[in-house]
Amino acid sequence: METIKQAKEYLRENFEKGTDCPCCGQHVKLYKRKLNSGMVMALIHIYKQGDWINVKDYMRKNSLPNNHDWTLLRYWGLIEESTEKAEEAKKNNGVWRITQKGVKFIKKQITLNSHILIYNNKFTGYSDTTTDIEKALGSKFNFTELMNNK
Repeated sequence: METIKQAKEYLRENFEKGTDCPCCGQHVKLYKRKLNSGMVMALIHIYKQGDWINVKDYMRKNSLPNNHDWTLLRYWGLIEESTEKAEEAKKNNGVWRITQKGVKFIKKQITLNSHILIYNNKFTGYSDTTTDIEKALGSKFNFTELMNNK
């Protein structure tokens, strides 16, 4: 590549499939992350708690799977993190709650974009396709059963 402008054009043309930056060698890719069943399961647990919850601790105490994908729910506006100061050694305090938008999604009042787009570890937008809570849960979970179980 001769110029930075050419390098930027090359990256724009190739970042969906993934490529290495001709300037610095960093791998560059646009990731499309689906609103998946694990995320929705975590959202339902957060909803059932009714208020602020340390999600990581809750998942551990209740032997629930925790791959931390649930943190991506913030990009859909479904959860928000507490702004209280964390302990010095921690980046954040890990306390979250469901938003009004999250409640509407759970109550089947709204649909959402089915995917978020992440580029360079930053949220950059949404897919054009939409989903509702039952589609996002998929066929291995029954929405009614999940909502009735405490």
